[in-house]
Amino acid sequence: VYKILEVLRARNMKATFFITGRWVQAFPEAARAIIRDGHELGNHSYTHPYFSRIGYDGATEEFNATERAVREITGATTRPYFRFPYGDSTADMVALLAKNGYIAYHWSTDEAGFPNWLAQASTNPAGANGAILLFHGRTDSAASLPNWLDQLIAAGFRGTTLSETLR
Repeated sequence: VYKILEVLRARNMKATFFITGRWVQAFPEAARAIIRDGHELGNHSYTHPYFSRIGYDGATEEFNATERAVREITGATTRPYFRFPYGDSTADMVALLAKNGYIAYHWSTDEAGFPNWLAQASTNPAGANGAILLFHGRTDSAASLPNWLDQLIAAGFRGTTLSETLR
């Protein structure tokens, strides 16, 4: 996470970090560093379960536990952003989230699909505006991030937070 923050800082970019409650509790200083650098947080559940398998009570506990942990540790909120672990959503779960002040988001591409997405986006920039690019906080992703972001910039794109994209 610190490497990712360094890369974003060097390019004067802000991002939205979807985090789990367990991660925030395990790495409180990293979570605070995200906020200190001016990035925003989104809710990614507490334990990263398949939401289609946990029922309403389980889902409610997942997003509420994460929100509590984030507020206690960082003073920030994850509302209104939510990303389903594994992209595993149902219409009922999306409705439950909405009743609790969240909007569920899905990604346009992830690390594996990024080169393909960028090639398509370069030929149709208007169609790529507002894309949500999913990059995990893994060592290999952090190492590749400078190159990926530089390619985005060279193609005329600018990385932003979800809030800014939605304006």
